[in-house]
Amino acid sequence: MYNETVEGELKQQERRHLMAKRIVSQQLTSCTIDAGGDAITLGLVDDEGETVSVRLSVRQAEAVSMTLPHLLSCALKMKSKDQDARYVYHLGKWTLSHSREEDLLVFTLSTPDGFQTSFALSKEAAQSISYALREAQFTSSSLEPRPARLN
Repeated sequence: MYNETVEGELKQQERRHLMAKRIVSQQLTSCTIDAGGDAITLGLVDDEGETVSVRLSVRQAEAVSMTLPHLLSCALKMKSKDQDARYVYHLGKWTLSHSREEDLLVFTLSTPDGFQTSFALSKEAAQSISYALREAQFTSSSLEPRPARLN
């Protein structure tokens, strides 16, 4: 009886997965934050011209934001057939500030079109980056990794 119940539940999960609606986006129309800041909603137009939306909790949106840069680089590598290719954003401005935690700095990088992300830097990481930037020779071919194809 137990095995039949488990098998039945697994088959039901498979059916739900196969029946899941696949949305093929043709256009991103809006990005909104729900009242209270608990979720974001992406407005889209699908491949049939229908307006649809995807609502993600902040935790889900964070997971997507952490995954997309890697996926974009992988897609570029596949498309260009160049394993050194990377999806690269041009730096517009940067800021460095103290965090509420004494031992960390907040390093924020922004693109000219408004994309930005922040990193928490330990003292050791900040010193390492500082050293690497001081030692970098932008005209030298000795920088590792070697020059790569950009998007």
